[in-house]
Amino acid sequence: MLSDQPLSLRAENALQAHIRNCGRCSRLERGWAQVQHLLQDVETAAPAPGFLDRFQQRLETHQRIQDRRLSWAFFILSASAAGFAFVLFFSFLLRQWHSLMGLVSGWIEQVIDWLLFLQFAQGIFIDLLQTLPPAVPFPLWMGVFALIGGAAILWLKTLRKLAYYQGYHQWA
Repeated sequence: MLSDQPLSLRAENALQAHIRNCGRCSRLERGWAQVQHLLQDVETAAPAPGFLDRFQQRLETHQRIQDRRLSWAFFILSASAAGFAFVLFFSFLLRQWHSLMGLVSGWIEQVIDWLLFLQFAQGIFIDLLQTLPPAVPFPLWMGVFALIGGAAILWLKTLRKLAYYQGYHQWA
């Protein structure tokens, strides 16, 4: 009786027989019928003038406040994580200061070694450029340069093919 679900014919007959025999259920059925009748006759109430505008404004204000809170929460979380990482990094540096200085001095030593090597190689290259061109005929020089250029092109082609097989299609 209170459900909108349809009943089978047998269940409907059993329900009606019970309602006829039970005073409490028959009063409930009559009362329910009156409530349904009253609800059908009632018009839908319209909201007060300006209600929708005020509601939307309040909703937008609430959304802005919520967004601002989330932004601050994200900022605080990010700043805390960055601060924590900063503290960990500098505590690591302080503990490793002696080895850090050794590392930096090792880098400086390698840079100086490379600069000395390049200076030495430059001297040899200049000496070769001053002595070889008069001793070697021009066509032989052109052949050497063509051979070096061909080897460079072959090397680049090989790199492209290797990049393609490695999955770097944008480089191939």
